[in-house]
Amino acid sequence: MEKELLKCQGISKCYGEHWALKDCSFSLQRGSFNVIVGPSGCGKTTLLEIISGLQKETKGEIWLDGSKQKESIRRKIAVVFQEPALFPYMSVEENILFGAPEDADFDIHSKAREIAELLGLSERRCQRSDTLSGGEKQRTAIGRALMKGADLILMDEPFSALDAPLKQRLGDKLHSLQQQLSLTLLYVTHDQNEAMRLADHLIVMKDGEIQQQGDPRSIYEHPQNTFVAGFIGNPAMNLLKAKVKGQKIYFHQEILPFPYEQTLDQEQEVIIGIRPSQIEYGSGEMSGVCKETKYYGDQIQALIEWDGYLLQVLLPAAEALPSCAGITFDLRRCVFFDAENGRRLDLY
Repeated sequence: MEKELLKCQGISKCYGEHWALKDCSFSLQRGSFNVIVGPSGCGKTTLLEIISGLQKETKGEIWLDGSKQKESIRRKIAVVFQEPALFPYMSVEENILFGAPEDADFDIHSKAREIAELLGLSERRCQRSDTLSGGEKQRTAIGRALMKGADLILMDEPFSALDAPLKQRLGDKLHSLQQQLSLTLLYVTHDQNEAMRLADHLIVMKDGEIQQQGDPRSIYEHPQNTFVAGFIGNPAMNLLKAKVKGQKIYFHQEILPFPYEQTLDQEQEVIIGIRPSQIEYGSGEMSGVCKETKYYGDQIQALIEWDGYLLQVLLPAAEALPSCAGITFDLRRCVFFDAENGRRLDLY
């Protein structure tokens, strides 16, 4: 059984009358890759800074490896920021060495060379950091964090300033390194594609609150509210307003059978979530109109108008799509939300 390394209980942060964080609770298992994802301004960085000790929480408790968090314990945490913050006049190896603990009981120079090799920086060890590329600078900053020998490494959008191909390569390198060394990482990003690709455990935030947490697949397949449904997934889940009355679903004009035996209120407004990959265009009795397409090699993303709704649809890249064709989707694979509060309805 995996051992719990970090536990945050009821973390809240207030600036004047504004609550930047509201009752955030989660735990991290040792050796896991954890990602906090959410839109800009949702409190991701604030939460990271509180865990690192750079800020003080207004309410709540933090436990690290079974001990209540204090300044001495926070020394077991390393941080990699969005900007590498290297010493420009130092070499790569000297910057990595700067992270070594004062009471190190190992050969720090051998360790620094080993870390440089792991990060693909062996040929740059003696090079000044101000002559490095953006990716090399961030790898050096990660090396400095590894040099500390910390129990937990916090990373605040370390690759966000890099171009997309390099960002993906470094993310894959970090994921491989995390598994190789059994590192415990808490990584912050606003990029949900990056979050889904890297995380063992995903924490989705909005407006200072944790909306949902769990493994990426469970969050993708079982979003707990309309925010998570619309935020996780690319393209986003289609969210259609409709009414359920008896055993029928009333869309704008179309009326479809309610797919569950359970009955809702006499007449309940719902939001029905349909993933773009769950919609078939080119078959079915209902009629759809293709408004636009985007080509992505092995897939086509199409915008289909159906019954007054505009649906994002993912289809295999075959022949050109007809301008008008049948459309179908399985309502039992859809997610139903309460239109009033946006929360998922558990139906059976």
